Amino acid sequence: MRVRTSLIASLAALVAASSPVHAANDPFIGTWTLDVAKSTFTPGPAPKSKILVFEPTADGMVIKEWEETPSGEMLYFTIPYSFGKPVPQTAIPAYDMLTVDRIDDRTNVGTIELRDRIIGHLLSTVSADGKTLILKSRIRLSDGSERSQMSVFSRR
Repeated sequence: MRVRTSLIASLAALVAASSPVHAANDPFIGTWTLDVAKSTFTPGPAPKSKILVFEPTADGMVIKEWEETPSGEMLYFTIPYSFGKPVPQTAIPAYDMLTVDRIDDRTNVGTIELRDRIIGHLLSTVSADGKTLILKSRIRLSDGSERSQMSVFSRR
């Protein structure tokens, strides 16, 4: 269950990343802290805390995620990403491929897959002032259950 709870936030975080070509001016790059009170996780419960760090790499991006689960367990994920290309994923077993596209300078969308089947969609936006990151996602897991989130992060 905790892997599934983290799944949506992890995937949505991937959509927030962008091309290393734009890294110097990319509003997504940096460290973000979850505002649990402003966020919704369906079904819950919400994590106690979450920190996302977006960093450019030679191949694209890496998102580092630290999460404290409702039970107090600490989870850590490293998720590689290359803008505009399907990228195999191994951090979380509920999905195995992610494709992200940039809509504009502050908006990215993504499609997640499991065994060549689309199981969800994602949307990430950074506010005009660069202080807020909103991650929205909806996925259908292999057991048929659906998970959605609207996570609000503040820049640290």
